[in-house]
Amino acid sequence: PELLRNLHRAGVRSLPIVAITALFTGAIMVIQAGVIIRRYGAEGLLGEIEVTNAKPVKSYYEVSSVARLRGQAPFDVRWQVSDKSGRNLFFNLIIEGVNMLSAERTEIGAMLDRRGGDIAALARDLRSAG
Repeated sequence: PELLRNLHRAGVRSLPIVAITALFTGAIMVIQAGVIIRRYGAEGLLGEIEVTNAKPVKSYYEVSSVARLRGQAPFDVRWQVSDKSGRNLFFNLIIEGVNMLSAERTEIGAMLDRRGGDIAALARDLRSAG
């Protein structure tokens, strides 16, 4: 009986705070995604993103969604969100199974390799690229 009461208290009673957190996390993701959309000139592709699930994973939350862009087939997007900075910010996107953080790390690593490991040269080239 005590275990069931504790499970109820920790689980069911925490649903309102989980729902509020998911709502604000979703709003923050939309704001952050707007910056990326403008950066790549993708405003014409805008459609809708439907959040389908949110769950804690290790030290972050993973928010699952389906993106429906104009003229495109729907596709899955998982947002990895952390509050380590004191704010809910997404630090990774997984689009149709492609881990964007991993892809970016691989690309930066290859760029660094081409410059013989010279971080200053990489930084200069990235700055000049805009």
